[in-house]
Amino acid sequence: MPTPSSPSPGLPRQRRRWLRNTLLAILALIAASGAAFYLRPLWVANQLKRVVYLAEGVRSRHVQLGSCRVHYLVAGAGRPLVLVHGLGGSADDWGLMLPALVRHGFRVYAIDLPGYGQSDRPDVDYSIAYETDALRQFFDSQRIAQASLGGWSMGGWVALKFTLAHPERVRRVVVYDSAGIRFPLSFNPVLFHPRTSAEFRQFMRLLSPKPIHFPQFVVRDFLRQFRKDGWVVDRALASMQTGQDFLDGKLRGIHAPVLIVWGKQDALIPLWCGEEMHREMPQSILAEFNGCGHLAPVECRDRVVPETIRFLEAGPIPIPALPGGPRAACRRSAAAGSGVAQSLAFQRLCDFFARNRAYNPARVPLAPLGAVGSVFLYHLPPLTQAADASGDRVRLAWRVSSARAARNTVFCSRRGFFCRTTGTPSCTRAFR
Repeated sequence: MPTPSSPSPGLPRQRRRWLRNTLLAILALIAASGAAFYLRPLWVANQLKRVVYLAEGVRSRHVQLGSCRVHYLVAGAGRPLVLVHGLGGSADDWGLMLPALVRHGFRVYAIDLPGYGQSDRPDVDYSIAYETDALRQFFDSQRIAQASLGGWSMGGWVALKFTLAHPERVRRVVVYDSAGIRFPLSFNPVLFHPRTSAEFRQFMRLLSPKPIHFPQFVVRDFLRQFRKDGWVVDRALASMQTGQDFLDGKLRGIHAPVLIVWGKQDALIPLWCGEEMHREMPQSILAEFNGCGHLAPVECRDRVVPETIRFLEAGPIPIPALPGGPRAACRRSAAAGSGVAQSLAFQRLCDFFARNRAYNPARVPLAPLGAVGSVFLYHLPPLTQAADASGDRVRLAWRVSSARAARNTVFCSRRGFFCRTTGTPSCTRAFR
């Protein structure tokens, strides 16, 4: 008979049994996790993303917009910034950009438009007009009087249409490889709703010059998701192809500062669409990024995110008051000036200054050169371009020079300097 202090002969057997059961449970958990990842890799990835969001202070919320329950992500405190995803996308598409934007003092809202992500999928046409009105309802639901607005691909189309409809509610706009300008398709639109592995891989080549080669079990899960939700994309495409929401010729009505970001190797929406937007909005900046395509905010985020933040943080610099008002002063100057000064471009510039009494000239066209007598003069020579060592190119847009003092040239560099060459060249910071 064992003494009270001696170990029980059954304890080692019980410990071995406990260790064995624990090991079997761990192995079963690993096997179940592996099976879940193999069968539903996208679901597993989304769960991991939720954990990361929680750690970074990103919250998942829902709001009722009429009869549609809409999901969105929100993070940070400060100036409101609303982000709109593209066709077939979701709020999660902005996940890699969110932390940097929050660190720079923005309260970021990333919405799942109706029909996408975790939002409801009502039986509607999913037109750009429909999604734009949903965005207006979202602003109202969050009591956002005015915000900066970002849109990617179709989301850029929605953001620009919203800015046209509600200019008083938009501070600044950033669009990434934006749709909205009519262009001939160089691919079959069925690729937006791929049904085979070959179509999926072809679609990925449209999105990126360096597409990720997903394993076949991941491709299979993507295709399963497309089969489930592809009808929404099909309806959205059918609405787009009617042409009722195209923005050609309408963007001149946007007077807010606009940053147009484009991947130079975008095979989905050609770069010339961005150039056309830039031409229609003389106050815009066109920033082209080498080495990336339609997924520039992800592929080139180390360059795209800083460019975005610099633009969003730029504050207004007052335009000096002109005798009789800006439009009258410009028109008097045009009447007395050269034929170039009387061009349509000059008239649009005059109108721009008349509408915008305060504007930040940093890294954008239309910077005031200085006074010639008591009147500021401007004219628009050909486009000036600059490239840095990475091959990225920012359209410096219009070189602004005085009609009476052509040696005085104002230009804005990629690094955010506002420069004048009057006598001794000098450069000063134009924004934080």
